[in-house]
Amino acid sequence: MTECGSVRRLPLAFAAAVAFSAATTPAMAAVPDTTVPVSATSIAPTTTAPPTVAAEAWILVDADTGAVLAGESIHEPHLPASTVKVVTALTALRLNGATGSVEVTKAAATRAPMRIGMQVGQQWSMKDALYSLMLVSANDSAYAIAQSTAGSIEGFSSEMAKTGQLLGLRDSTFKDPAGFDDADSVIGPSEMSAFDLAIAGRAALRDATLGPIVATQRYKFTGPDGTHHTLVNHSKLLTRYEGADGIKTGYTTRAQGTLVGSATRDGRTLIAVVLGAPDIYTPVIRLFDWGFSNLPGLVGTGESLPLIAGEEPAASPPATSVAITAATETTVPVAPVTTAAVVPVTDVPVAAPVVLTGTTGPVWWAVGVSGVGALIAGVGVWRFAVSKQRRRRHDRVLTRVADLQLPARS
Repeated sequence: MTECGSVRRLPLAFAAAVAFSAATTPAMAAVPDTTVPVSATSIAPTTTAPPTVAAEAWILVDADTGAVLAGESIHEPHLPASTVKVVTALTALRLNGATGSVEVTKAAATRAPMRIGMQVGQQWSMKDALYSLMLVSANDSAYAIAQSTAGSIEGFSSEMAKTGQLLGLRDSTFKDPAGFDDADSVIGPSEMSAFDLAIAGRAALRDATLGPIVATQRYKFTGPDGTHHTLVNHSKLLTRYEGADGIKTGYTTRAQGTLVGSATRDGRTLIAVVLGAPDIYTPVIRLFDWGFSNLPGLVGTGESLPLIAGEEPAASPPATSVAITAATETTVPVAPVTTAAVVPVTDVPVAAPVVLTGTTGPVWWAVGVSGVGALIAGVGVWRFAVSKQRRRRHDRVLTRVADLQLPARS
């Protein structure tokens, strides 16, 4: 018998018993207090391929589990433009934390736009520098952060590589902290893959400082010279897509459009990355729509992002659940049982997974699948149920022997 792509052998006698019971046992509608609801609002598993993405490389990831849901050229290094600033921010926080100040050097103050207007010798708070870096992609802030935390751009690029190692990045080379990939770069361009940017984006969302920053649409502060600043996040994804909560945009002539985007709906978060895209928003929105419409139940590519420090592996689904759905609101009555039983669930068009709960003992389900056949899934422990039946038969035999009035033996 094939179940979800794997082969499981059942005892012949048991399989025959299940098939017979599924065909002859009436629905147990007399026990309304133990019904198991099958929701009609479940989202059907995907039956379509992901949308076409106009980008040199892209990836869609379940941020909650780290599972790669879809992608193309995900391990191919590309010029990331300003999306590399996600790693710049993570490196600065690793080295100095979110407090303290950033001193502005001449190299920082004279960077090509985009600039926040830092002046040589100023002391900026790390908080304001990080908001400037992530919301408006300030290149002067990127260089000021790098030189203040590591002493030089070269030293900071080495620290970015260490951050990458800690995160489990596989395909990246770090040089410029701002994402310059032309003559404006001091030591040359950085390169990152879509896979690595998804890892960095996921780490940013989990970070207590960066998570709120990348989700901020507008930030106001007063600079060290008394200038009032109002930063408006460059990412239009935050206003174009419901639930969008990050992360970073980028663009250079060589890299073209780049985006690390995230969105959360119904407690689930997705991360999408596009590199070398003429339009960064349309493909990401289509990927999010496809991903959310097919969660849960989306199998993915089988590859996962590495665990974040302190993160536990995703728990396996409990053994006492069965995934089915109905096209309409349906309830399946389940009688309280203490031994193995077969409960037929008939005429339930399976469209998407839901979890059956509320059973009171080991139960075998025979689920009719609209003419495809019976899908049999075990809930409980079959061996336990059989052994319990045997014990009961033994007890009944002992009781009958005790009831017999046999002549006393002299």
